Order: sequence, then C-alpha cells, then structure tokens
Amino acid sequence: MATILYVANVDDPDNPVETLERYERGSLRCEKTSFHMSINPSDTDGMSEEQVVEFAKELMAGLGYGNQPYIIYKHMDTGRVHYHVVSVRVDKEGKKINDSNEKRRCQALMKKLAAKYGFTIGKGEKKEADIDGKAFTSKAAAHFLDPELFEKWLQDNPPPEGIPEDAVITERVRYKKFDPKKGEYAHQIEEIMEQAMKYDFRDIKQFKDMMRSFRIEVEFQRKGLSLYVTFAGLDPKTGKRCTEKMHSTKLNVPNPEAISLHMEHCQEKPHYEDKTRVCNALRIALNHGTSEKDCRKILAKMNISVVLNKAKGGRIEDVTLVDHQTRCVFRSNELKGMGLGAAEFEKARVERWGEPPAKDEEEKKNSQFLDDLEDILEIFSHGRNRRHDDDVYKRSYRKTGPRRKY
Repeated sequence: MATILYVANVDDPDNPVETLERYERGSLRCEKTSFHMSINPSDTDGMSEEQVVEFAKELMAGLGYGNQPYIIYKHMDTGRVHYHVVSVRVDKEGKKINDSNEKRRCQALMKKLAAKYGFTIGKGEKKEADIDGKAFTSKAAAHFLDPELFEKWLQDNPPPEGIPEDAVITERVRYKKFDPKKGEYAHQIEEIMEQAMKYDFRDIKQFKDMMRSFRIEVEFQRKGLSLYVTFAGLDPKTGKRCTEKMHSTKLNVPNPEAISLHMEHCQEKPHYEDKTRVCNALRIALNHGTSEKDCRKILAKMNISVVLNKAKGGRIEDVTLVDHQTRCVFRSNELKGMGLGAAEFEKARVERWGEPPAKDEEEKKNSQFLDDLEDILEIFSHGRNRRHDDDVYKRSYRKTGPRRKY
C-alpha cells in the first residue's frame, strides 16, 4: 500500500501527477524523462517521517531537482516501511536536468547528511538509497571517492582513443530530422517545425540554416503584399532537395508572422552562457579535428550541429551552429568577439584539414583570362603561319591574268 507523504512544486496538490506528465510532454529530446529514487532507512536508524521528508528535500536539491515537481510516497508492500521519490528529468522549459555522475554525487551527499539525520551508510549489502533500481553503496563507489584508487582505476580503464581529453561528453540529445524513407513528408515537416519553434533563433539566416540541419529547405517568398514560406525535404546523402516544395498554407505550421514574433522574442533573451558553451566546444573541435568530418563528430558529441556556407572555391564564408542541448542558434559573426569567426574555420580548413586554399575570385578571373589569351594567340599565330606558307606556295603558280585566246 502506498500513500502520498509530501509533494513539491506541483500546480494542483490534489492531482500532482498532472504536473509531472505536462513536464514530460514538454520535451522532444529526452527519452528517459522519469526520475525515481527509493529511500530505505533501516530499523536501527530510527528516522521519523519528518526526517525522511527533510532528508529527501536536501538530497533532491543537491542533485539539481530542488525546483522540479516531485512526490514522496510511503510504501509498505515489502513488510517494512520505505519511501519512493518520483520526479521528471526535464524542467518547465523542456531542458534536461544535468544527471552527469548522478550516482557518485548522491553517494557524496548521503555521506554529508548521515551525521545530520543519524543514519549509517551501508557496507555493500545494505541499501541506503537507490536511483532507478541501482543501489548506492560506499563499496561500489570507492574508486571515485578515493583519489589514489581513482588514479589506479583510470589507468586500468583509459578513455577511448580519438576523444580529446578536454571534451565534455554529454548525453546525446535526440531530435527529429527529415527522412525520405519514412514517407508522410507533410507530417514530418509539421513535426520538425513544431520542434524548431522551441529553439532560439534571431534572424532568417539562423532559421534557414537550423532547418537545413534538420534536413529541411526553407524559402521565404513574396506574392504581392503577402509573404509565405515553402518547405522541401533534403536528401541525407547529397543534401539536395528530394521532395516537391510544400506551401505553408497547405501545412499545419506557423505562418511568417508567427516566426517573426518568435525571432523578436528570442532577441530579448540573454545568451551569454549559451554562447560561451558553444565557443568552448568550438575551440576543442578546431584544435583537435583533423578534417571537416572529424570536427563535426567532436561537436556532435557535445550536441552541436554545424552548417558551413562555402563559396565556389571551397572557402568558408559563414558558419551557423545549432546547439541542441541549450536549443540556441549562433552565427559565426556573433562569435567574432570571442575569436571564433568564419576566418578561424577557414584557417582550420587550410592548415589542419589539409584542404587547398581557395583562389580569390578576381585572381581566378585574371588567371582564366590569361589562359584564354594564350590560347587565342597560339591559334592566331598558327593560322597566320599557315596562311603565309600558302601564299608563298600559290605565288609560284599564280595566274597573271585571264587566259588569252588566240
């Protein structure tokens, strides 16, 4: 039998589950949205229900769930009293709660709170706290808590090759991309547009490049005084359009006015921390990536997509970065102040990726003009010499006038 002992940060205390479900529906990128932790005090600990609630509140706050909606249940189905804490791993804006090293942090918090609440940490057999069905014990996490043991463990378990040491690998964010094999093109575009409107983009270029990272080509067109949008799917292999253009009026998508209002709203938000995260990731990728593909892979591990806009010669003129973790979009001209503009990508392309420098357009035109001029002169010279030879040959047998009749 389970009874609700305590609820926190819910809209309706009589129906707390509704708040949890609403938070879960607000995320398109987090697959495991549910959070569950069980608390199993022993009979010798003598913790009261009030102490269990206060202990759970401190534990949730320390793990980053202090402002999340959560419910504490009291359970007695095993013959002894224990407690369950249920919450969600996404906040009210749909962003994932950081659960990096959650088990290790929980064990460290329990050690700090043990003296305050008068309970003992298990020795490997007794379960004191459990998140998602896996128990935390001092024995299981010993190599993380002791620096010397951790150093030895790191030697026995080295990080995989090819990943920079300063790269922070986060849980992979899932997001929708257009897939021509799935069919139902209109439905795919509608779902991707719903996803896109949860990202922070501040101009048309950012929006179009972000949609391109989702494999959708977007064009804004004007007919008279009306502005409308067309969408088309892109082939994942070639990056070229593989469907007919679909008019926005035929789809269940926001109109141009709604997109414009969204951009204005995003322009008012401060994005300094989000921009700093992207810049840190870029420095790692540009310093360690030995090719464009390698650079993209490193950024993808940090949930960042890259859209490179190149000139005909291959020169990188502009870059758009889509951070799926913070749902923010940045262009390279916004990062110039931090030393990470398009010029840094072009430098990496030439110096690190080993690609030849792109010729300047004017230089290419001049070079082509000189090549064409040489060809013309050669042909002209050859033709003139040939005509001169013919003239000499014909002069010996040239008729001096009409044949006389006698």
